[in-house]
Order: sequence, then structure tokens, then C-alpha cells
Amino acid sequence: MASAKLAQILGKDAASIDATQPLSVGRANVDAVLMAKLVAPATTDKLGFLFQVHTKAAQAGGDEYADYLKKQSVVFATLVLLQPGQFSGAAAPSAGWGPQTVLDILKGDGTSRLSFPSGFLPALLQTLRRMSLPGYVGADGNGTCLLSLLVAHQESVVPLLIKEVTKLNLVEPFHGQFAALQELGNNKVAMEALFASPLWETPLAVEKGAGPATEMQTLLGVFLRLSTIPETTRSMQGEMVPVRHPVGEACFAGMHGRNRQEVDIAVDSVRVQLHASQENITAFVRSMLKDPTQQDKMFNWIASTLKYSEARKMEGFVNYRHRMAPTSSEGFLFNLFTVMLRLCKPFFDPDDKKALKIDASWLVSDHRVDLRKETRLNCSEEEVASWMDVRNQARIQQAQQTAAAARAAGGVVEVVDPNDKIVISESFGTISELFFLTLRAQQVLSPSKVAREMHKISEKLHESYRSLETFEQGSQEREEAEMQVAALLERRLGYDVVLSDTVMLEDMLALARLTARWLLHVAEAPSSILPLPTPNALFKSIPEFCVEGVVDTLTLVAETAPQVLETLPVPMLHDFLNFVMAFSSSGEHVKNPYLRGKLLKVASFMIPRDRSQGFEFGGGNLASLFQEHAITLQHLVPTLIQFYIDVEVTGANSQFYEKFTYRHHMSTLLLYVCQYPAYRASLEQFIETSKDTFIRFVNMMLNDSHFCIDESLMKLAAIKKAQQDLAAPGYAARPEEERAEVESTLNEGGGQARWGMQQLREILEMMQMFTAHVPAPFRGPELVERVAQMLNYLLDKIAGPKCIELKVLNPEKFSFKPKELLSLTSDIFLTLSTYPEFAPAVINDGRSFKPEVLQKVVKLQRAHASHDDAWLDKLERFTKTLEGLKADEMEIEDALGEVPDEFEDPLMGTIMKDPVRLPSGNILDRATIARILLSDETDPYSRDRLTTDMLEEMPELKARIAEWLLSRSITK
Repeated sequence: MASAKLAQILGKDAASIDATQPLSVGRANVDAVLMAKLVAPATTDKLGFLFQVHTKAAQAGGDEYADYLKKQSVVFATLVLLQPGQFSGAAAPSAGWGPQTVLDILKGDGTSRLSFPSGFLPALLQTLRRMSLPGYVGADGNGTCLLSLLVAHQESVVPLLIKEVTKLNLVEPFHGQFAALQELGNNKVAMEALFASPLWETPLAVEKGAGPATEMQTLLGVFLRLSTIPETTRSMQGEMVPVRHPVGEACFAGMHGRNRQEVDIAVDSVRVQLHASQENITAFVRSMLKDPTQQDKMFNWIASTLKYSEARKMEGFVNYRHRMAPTSSEGFLFNLFTVMLRLCKPFFDPDDKKALKIDASWLVSDHRVDLRKETRLNCSEEEVASWMDVRNQARIQQAQQTAAAARAAGGVVEVVDPNDKIVISESFGTISELFFLTLRAQQVLSPSKVAREMHKISEKLHESYRSLETFEQGSQEREEAEMQVAALLERRLGYDVVLSDTVMLEDMLALARLTARWLLHVAEAPSSILPLPTPNALFKSIPEFCVEGVVDTLTLVAETAPQVLETLPVPMLHDFLNFVMAFSSSGEHVKNPYLRGKLLKVASFMIPRDRSQGFEFGGGNLASLFQEHAITLQHLVPTLIQFYIDVEVTGANSQFYEKFTYRHHMSTLLLYVCQYPAYRASLEQFIETSKDTFIRFVNMMLNDSHFCIDESLMKLAAIKKAQQDLAAPGYAARPEEERAEVESTLNEGGGQARWGMQQLREILEMMQMFTAHVPAPFRGPELVERVAQMLNYLLDKIAGPKCIELKVLNPEKFSFKPKELLSLTSDIFLTLSTYPEFAPAVINDGRSFKPEVLQKVVKLQRAHASHDDAWLDKLERFTKTLEGLKADEMEIEDALGEVPDEFEDPLMGTIMKDPVRLPSGNILDRATIARILLSDETDPYSRDRLTTDMLEEMPELKARIAEWLLSRSITK
């Protein structure tokens, strides 16, 4: 290097250095000049000077002096950063000046006017890693000086960055902090230092608050917490109370009274910031995944972070979270899940070869996440262990010990098939890791459950808006109500930013479609989808949360953004229906009936609806979905009917009430699809081949109807009394306990009445549809009397002498529509009236058949003008026919006189038409025992198992009964 060029780099003080001499001769002089420059008072910006030296030396080329200057500029920079007092004397900056300066440069947001020259930062960190200085514990390979600058204490670079980010929210400038994060992520040395510190992964245990600590005290965690999801905190009493979100306060305060367009603009502007934050985090994680060592650390961090919040998976978490170990916030988990979705995008296409790299054996390994406590689709943990190959001895031994303990305790251990085998891969690719960790993130977060919290706020907001109308302008009550509206609206819009994000929803749908197709692939589904082959061991071992993820996504979209669902491409909709039909119809593949019920619930979301229910395009691509989907056309009706039966008994403590929830969705689907001829043809074919199953299905509908009638009408009677109490003079002076009971009746009882009325209406609508299109089963001995009894009972309740007890105020609030119930019931009545078996069944109902009630029904129907005159005339004629038949029946009973005991059904007290002997030796009429067996396949006397094929015909007794009746000139 020429001396003149050296002088250009170091200044005139270097002019005396002969740069033509070897570096070994001039090295000391170069160091002396550098040191002199640094200690000179005129050099106020020490780092800036060194950066200039490095830059000019790099421009000078590959000369040994130039290389040495680049190296020494880095070395002296480490000294300036770690020991600034050596160069500044009494004016030395504070101890934290060096890390803060590095952070400000990394941010590149104008906080510092400096920027690292090309290659300077990696060289600086490498030098720090090797450096030993007084006051530090030498260079130990981990880089004590490096740790001091980056992570060792509160004034190191990373803690300072964490501190800055914890003070930020989404609507404050954060691009500098993200730039610093990315710079650190791009430097392997920096990340190795971070990995070795608690600033990467918290050392706290779950019960000690590892979830919140990850969010507030780790580098990646503090960035992931930037969200708008409303938060709660634990009160002094241990309860969870809402906290005002800074974004809501800054962006959504005063939105009450604004028009929808202004509100949407405010939400969209915040969402832009959220997207920017999520994309920056995605870029950081993506850079980490490029290096195998860092990739493993990254995946471990994700797995651990999800583990810290596993309490969220527990039933009742929302109501009892204040009693459980604290978890990460929903905003944090949503961001993590969204980032994972973005990372999965390259293999979202289920037809791409990349999707074939998803290795299902990840789910039965202990490779990244311990899934041993997860419920599998159709196997026990012992079965999983027995199916695994010999490389998994530890897992196998543990499962065997568990099974042995179960046997010792008297438990049942399922026998496994020795031919089944699962081979677990020795390693898993990036695609498998991303795919399954994303499904796990969705399981822990459960977005649809978060959406329910949003819907609760929406309901409270709606009630608060309505309450405003009851207060005078300017009153204190009005001001308080407006404050409540404003607070609820802030929280609601905070949820909106995240849950109504169509970008996230579309990514979730893409993942759900991939998962659905992958599950069908593992199940070895044929091109026709159904019937599925016998499930293999690997499929049975898949945890339920893989199926739940698809359900969760479609539930979230249907309940928060149905317009997204109706605009999905037809092939994607067909993939979802294939998935639903394949696994809802097979207990072999999905053992849990509730999970199969959730799948059918998802199918009900695909029924097209109108604008009042959130659909903007009249159903869009959903409009013809069910008519065009061949698998659904063939299998949906049988699947719905069979599931309606299966969900009756599940073994769960809450099975009685949960079955109604699932049956509601089954009813919705049946009523929708059976309006189309192809589905009615499927129904007719099913009844032809599986008549007994259909009869059991109708019997359960009748059981449900009786329960709903009693439950809802009893509540309505109680509500009427409560309304009278509320309106009575002096109510306010009554004891607080009495008033609380009245209010409970109106609120809780009102909800139960509304639920029962809705269920009853659906059952009647199905009965109306079935009796119109497939009446034959309703005419049979198993059902005809039960149907007649139910109709008589309901008519007596809503039109009989006690109907006045049901006349509540605002009946629509409780879904009580007596005109509609009367019309539906009468229509079923009249449809069945054309069949000879129905009229005798009606009049034989000694409890509820009342001619005067039917006469009143006719009058009410004429008054309501619910049908045309021809229909009304027909109903009146049938009523008169029933009256005549009842009179004839009474004459016959008088003519019969004393009936021999052996001819009477011991349970019903009626003359037997077709006597049969039970295995217990007792004799009943075939129709009686057939009705009993519809609900309970046991002998009513011995409680032993009993089916219709075990009944013994009694032809001689039957003949004697016929002879006896004939002797009295009576034929029955």
C-alpha cells in the first residue's frame, strides 16, 4: 500500500509510516496512530472514526495493511464498546453506553446516525467471542465478552431490546426494533449466545409462569405479544377481570356513534400494522430455519412455548383459568399460530409433491412433543406402543407398565392386533415439523373458542345498546351506559382486527384443506372416498386434534366470516365434504361420537343462507354444493340417521344435554337436504334396507319431543308467574332472595324455554317432512301409537284447558310461537289421518285424547286462517270421525265385559293382537315389546339383553283371543 493511501485512511499522522515495508515492520506504528486518534479529544465519535477506517480499508483492496486496518478497526471497536473509559477519560459514557449504541445502530431507524459497514458486525461478534479483557473471565469458547455485550446483564443489547419492545404496541413505530431482531437473527454467533441464555427460552416451570415469562422476558416472545386481542388480569380476589388494551384506547376510543365505514377504516389501519409485525416475525423465523442447528433450536422453542400454555386445552379453561397455571395471552398465541401458517404456505397445495413429505409417524414419536396423553382416533396408548418398532423400547416399556397397572386396578385393556406395526422415522423434515407444530399451535389456541369470547362481548354490547334507549339524555345512568358501550366496543373491535382477518382465515382454510386431504391419504381412502378400508395402525394412532383442527377452522370461519365460506373454490368445498363424509360415517376410524358429531356440525355450516345470517352472495358456491356432491347424495342421510341414534349413549357425564346440541345440527341438515328429490330418494332407499334403524331414529325423536314439551312448557308457566310477580305492586320491597329467584326464572328459565321450543319445532318440522314423504314407518305398530300420543299430548298442552298458563309476555323472546306449533302439529295429524291405522291409535290414547281439544284446534286454525278452507274442512271431518270412533270404542268395551287376564297385555292393560313370549317367560303384545326395545334392548322383567328375533310367537294364544272376540261379534 502506498503511504499516501494509508494517510488517506488514518489521516496525516500516518504519513510517517512507510507502507512499502512489510506489515511486520509497520504494525506497531499503525496501532499507535489508531490509539492516538481514538484518545484525541478531537475524535469525539470513536466508533464513527473506526467505521470510516474499516470502510476505506475495504475500498483500498486486498493489501495486507488494508486487511490489518479492517481487523484492527474491529478490535478497537470492541474496546470502545466494552471499555469506553480507556478512550474518553473523565468524559467516559455510562457502562450501558456500548450495548445501547450497538442496539441503536442495529435498529437503523435514525436513533443513531451510524451504520455498521459491510461485514463489520459479524467480525465484531467473532472478535468478542475470542476476546479476553480485564474484568471479564477470559475467553472460554463461549465468549464472555460477547455475552457481556449481548445478553449477560440488563444493560446488554438483547435485554435492552426486550425492554423497548415491552413498552411498544402495534400503533407505535416498531420497525427499528424489528430491524435489530432481524440483524441478530442473521448472525449465527449472536444467536448461539442468545440460545445459551434465558433470554431465548425461560427457565421457569409451567406452574411458575413460564407462559407469561416467555411473552414478556424472551426475545422472540416480546415481539409475538404485539396484538389487539383484549386481555385480562387476575384481581385481588383471584378472578380474571378485563384490562383496557392500549391499542383499543388509542384507536377505538370514541367509535361509539361512528358510522360503519369509519369503524372499518380504523380496524383495517390497525390490521395493516398487525400484518407488518407478523411478516417481520415470519422473516426472522424463516431465516432461523435455514440453518440446521438454529432450526432445531427454533422448533424446540415453539414446542416448549406451546407446552407452557397446554392448560388452555382443558375443558372449562375459560371459566376456571383463574385457578390454573397462567398461560401466554391469546394475542401472543394467535401471532405464533399466524406465523406458523405463513411458514406452511409453500406446501399448502395438497396436490403438490411437497405435501407427500408429511410424515405421520411424527405423531407417535417423542421427537419434539410428548403426545402420550392425547386421545387417539381409535386406539389406546398401549396399542400405539405395541405397534411401534423395536427402536422405541423406552416408549413400549412405559406403555406396558401403564397397561399392567390398569390390569392390577381391575381396568380393561384392549387386545391389540399383532399384525399391526408402525415404523417411526429416524428423522423428520422441515415440512413435517412445521405442519404438526402448526396443528399443535391451533389446538392450544383453539381460535373458535376465542371467537366465542368475542361473541359474548357482542351480545353484551347489543344488550347495552338496547339499554341506552331506556335512559334519558344527560342522566347519570345514560352516561354510565354509554361508558359501558364504549368499553365493550373497544374490546369487540380489538377482537375484530384478528378474528376477521381474511388473510389469516384463508391461510387457516388452506391448512384445513391440506389436513383433510392428508388424513384421507393416511386412511388410504379410495378415489370414491367411501367405503373406507379397515383403518391401519398409523391412522388409528393419529391424535384427535388433527381432525379437530379442520373442525375448528370451519367453525371459526362460519361463525365470524361466513362470506369467506361461500366464496371458497368448489374443489376446496368438495374436499371438505369428502373429509366430513369419510370420517363422520365411520366409527372404526373416529371412535369418539362427539368428534363425528362435530364433523356433521361442520357440514351444517355449508348450508347456504341469506344476508341476515352473514352471507353476502346468497350462498355463493354453497348454493348447489349438496346437490352436486355425489358422496353426500349417497351417504349423508344414512349417516345423519345413524349418528342421531349413536349419540344417545356415549358414556360422557353430559351426554343427555350434549346430544341435543348435535341433534340440532343433524335436524338442520336433514331438513335442508330432503327438500331435494335425490335426497328423498336416498331416504326411501335407506328405509327400505334399514327400516328398523329408521324406526329407532323416529322413536328417539319422539322421546326428545316429550322431554322438550315438558321442559319448555313447564318453564313457560314459571316465567308467566315470574312476570306477574315482577309487575305486582310492591315488588321492589320484596326480600332480595325472592327478587333474585324471580330474575333467575326469567333469565335462566327463559333460556331453557327458548332452547326447548327451538328443539321441539325442529322435531315437528322433521316429522312433518317424514310423514309427507315416507309415511309407511309411522303407520307400523312400533310407532303409530307413540306418534298419536305425542301429537295428542302437545295439542292438549297448547290448546287444552290449561293453555292459559303459557300466555307469557313477549312470547317470541322465548321462541314460543303457539300458532306455528299448532299448525305443524295439525299438519302432521292430517297427513296421517288418511291411513287406517292412525285414527284408532289416536282414540286409544287414554291420557291425552280429548275431542273437545281437537274441536278447539279446528276453531283456532280457522281463526288464524293458517290453511285454505279445503284443508280446514278435512281437519274438521277427521275430528268428527275420531269422535265417532271413540263412541264406538266405548260401546265395544261395554260389549266385551270381563276380559280374561291371559288375553290382556300385562303392561298396557289392552287385549293383545299378537302375543309373544319373552326369554324370561313373560308374555306381551308384540307391539308393546317392540316399542320398549326401540329405547332399551333388554327384557323389562329380567333386564337380560333382548332383541326382536329372540321373541317366541304364540299362535295358539293368538287364535284363542281371536275366537273369544268373534264370540262377542267383535273383530279387532
